[in-house]
Amino acid sequence: MDPNQKSKASPALAAEGAELHMVHLGDSSNDIWYSVFDGGTWIANVTVHNQRSKAAPALAAHGSRERWHRAPEGCS
Repeated sequence: MDPNQKSKASPALAAEGAELHMVHLGDSSNDIWYSVFDGGTWIANVTVHNQRSKAAPALAAHGSRERWHRAPEGCS
């Protein structure tokens, strides 16, 4: 993860086994970004394809699969 990465809203975190998953908005766009911490290193941020939000995203772990949710455009 880039230590200079910024988000215009609070990030969401969820633990799944030994991994910590994070989603957040970009600092200059409504794109949603995703990254994973494997216990030693943050894996580089990637955008969640075709997903944007004006509100902070939410994330929850369930079993062996993570889930994320965003507020619909126009909601805050």
